[in-house]
Amino acid sequence: MTTENNLESDFEEVIRQSLQETLKIYRPTYFIQEVATIGALAAVKKLIRPLNRNQLSDGFMKLYEHKRLDLTVEAVVWDNCEKFSSLFSEDELETCKIRLTEYHYFK
Repeated sequence: MTTENNLESDFEEVIRQSLQETLKIYRPTYFIQEVATIGALAAVKKLIRPLNRNQLSDGFMKLYEHKRLDLTVEAVVWDNCEKFSSLFSEDELETCKIRLTEYHYFK
């Protein structure tokens, strides 16, 4: 198993932990299906595509309403970017930062 595969496995585990917390608030059915079908990394990348920078997912808004932006995929990526930055492009990381900034995630 390569280091890249280990990193992806670690990322998948972080996403699964976040999902466990999210399930206490609501059930992100589509995202769960995507993770099961294409994997956590690909599912997250679909949600944070730079082309969709201004288009937020229903999940993002639901978590914002519950004051749990920390559980959004954007926050999971950003808060763990030191470890997982090699899995994401600069544009993807910037998209996460912009969305989180616009919704006052950073204190």
